[in-house]
Amino acid sequence: MCRCWPKSAYGYIQCKQRYTSQEELMAVARGYRGRHLPIDDLVIDWFHYTKIGEMDMDPARWPDPVSMNKQLHAMNFHTMISVWTRFVPESRYYKTVLTNGWFEALADGTPTNGLPYDRAGSDIDSTNPEAARWFWGIVKENYVAKGFDSFWADETEPDLPPNGSYWHIGPGT
Repeated sequence: MCRCWPKSAYGYIQCKQRYTSQEELMAVARGYRGRHLPIDDLVIDWFHYTKIGEMDMDPARWPDPVSMNKQLHAMNFHTMISVWTRFVPESRYYKTVLTNGWFEALADGTPTNGLPYDRAGSDIDSTNPEAARWFWGIVKENYVAKGFDSFWADETEPDLPPNGSYWHIGPGT
């Protein structure tokens, strides 16, 4: 069985810091097709969600992602969406991840919460097989079901340095 990337992954992938709305993304797509420019994938980057860890699309800016993806697919675009492994305490999944012990954590078990200057939430421990299974189930439920073709596992800066934190597989150091 071939485990090759989809053909679109070898073509032009358009991404920018972020598209702010469904309307903006559709206008860009129509512009590319109207100019007959070869492009295969459009990427929806961060801040498409209502808050970090909601794993949703802000309905004020992205009112109908299912219809959007159908339209884009009809125009021969694939869509990639940035999925963040970070959760802020007020997000809907934070308690689930915390209760199961699935966060990257400090030695005392406290979830690592950003850097001192941002405190922008905690990252799920993707080295924990249960956490990873759960996370990708949520991605399937919240993004695959809306027609997205591929996913960009973001948080690669990294702004949560590993030293002093612990994962399922051991210490970050």
